[in-house]
Amino acid sequence: MKCHSVAALWSPSPPSHHVTAAAATPSALFTGAADGTVLHWPLAPASTTASLRPSSLLCAHAAAITSLCPLPSPVSLLASCTAGVLSLFSASAPLRCLRRRSLPPWAGVPSLVAPLPSSSSSSPRVAILCHASDDSGHRHVSALVVVDARTLAVLHTAFHGPLSVAPPRAIAVCGGDVVSVVLADAQGRTQVVPVVGGAAVEVDSPRRLSASSLSSVASVEAADGGLEAVALSHDGKVLALVLKERCLLKCVAEGTVLGELSLVHTSLCKDDKAGEKGCITGGVFLNEGEYDARVSDDGNVVRSLVLWSSNGAAVVYRFAVGSTSF
Repeated sequence: MKCHSVAALWSPSPPSHHVTAAAATPSALFTGAADGTVLHWPLAPASTTASLRPSSLLCAHAAAITSLCPLPSPVSLLASCTAGVLSLFSASAPLRCLRRRSLPPWAGVPSLVAPLPSSSSSSPRVAILCHASDDSGHRHVSALVVVDARTLAVLHTAFHGPLSVAPPRAIAVCGGDVVSVVLADAQGRTQVVPVVGGAAVEVDSPRRLSASSLSSVASVEAADGGLEAVALSHDGKVLALVLKERCLLKCVAEGTVLGELSLVHTSLCKDDKAGEKGCITGGVFLNEGEYDARVSDDGNVVRSLVLWSSNGAAVVYRFAVGSTSF
């Protein structure tokens, strides 16, 4: 379904916006809300002191936004909501909805989206993790579907069945000979699901795949629990487990600790204006291909991790990570 753009007057202050999802590009921030709207926040150049203000309100959903995924060439934004609807927006002027489409009912509610490697910019694909209850309503069944990012059609099902981890909080894609999707839950456990290639045709029913034959689980639980947030690097190799006063960096493949960041005495843990102590509410690795990533002299990859807290503070950490060192 194609969408029509609508022009409207913009009030001096932005509308009430209960954020349920967020994504960033080098030039803008996008936030999705519980009412199904998406706000576009242009990022001012680093040399200016202009405050961050939204410039556009994008409407294509009637239910809460669950995920936002920026796509390149041409720059666009894929959004999903709890009603099982996908939408594609242009992410550069003029901003508008390009297409809307509902996922098959068996897929369930989409929760996480990640772009997949593509040999051609004209046929980008994304992996979408969805959740649904089984017939008894007790066990959660998950589906990992591969979707054409331009037509929003389901191409094939990579996985359908119960996951070996709790409902995932983060998703990333590993390249190589076999492209795989890495899922991480709130306990820091990860599951790797290979994205098996399939014919580029739409499917209306699930293809049930064995969890034991098509996935592997690496347990990397935090020793003292109390996880506040989980983040995966874009290549799926490094997992950040954010606790109240520290952040553990772990190797997904080995499940070993690569290093630790102390959050004590940082702005993330300071009291807010009401006297409440700040707590970490989220974290994300910046895309190495867009945010000045580099390889250090010893061959380690320099990564950037953003953490933010309930007191409004945000900190960017840059660190070099090797296969077994920090």
